Amino acid sequence: MIGLPEILRDIVAQVLTREGNMCVVTSPREPGEIAELLDRHHPNVIVTTSTDDDKGLAAFDSVFQQNPSAKVFGISHDGRTVWRRELRFRTTRMENISPTELVAEIERGAKQSFAEREDREGLEGDA
Repeated sequence: MIGLPEILRDIVAQVLTREGNMCVVTSPREPGEIAELLDRHHPNVIVTTSTDDDKGLAAFDSVFQQNPSAKVFGISHDGRTVWRRELRFRTTRMENISPTELVAEIERGAKQSFAEREDREGLEGDA
C-alpha cells in the first residue's frame, strides 16, 4: 500500500489481512523504495492513493510489463472513491471489410497506439 494516509492504510490493511490469502506489504518511506518493493514482491495487486483515474495510477504501468494481469487500485484520500487500472486485451471482429477499410482500421490503430505512447511519455516527463 503506497501513499495512503495512515488511518486509511490501517483500515485497508485490516480488511485485506482478514482474507487470509493476501499479503500486505507496508508502504515505502522513500520514493526509491517503491521500485525495490515491486521487484522483490512482484505483486498481483497494488493499492495506492490517487487523486484521479489516470495520471496517478499511470506511474505504476511498469508493473504490467512484469505481470500483465496485475491490478492497481487507487483510493482517494477520503476513502470514498476507488479507481482500478488494468490491462485489457480486446478483440474486435470485422467481417467482409474492403482493402480500403482494412487500411483505415490499421491507420486508426496506429494513431491510437501513438497517442497512448505520447500520453505515457508525457506523464513520465511530468514526474
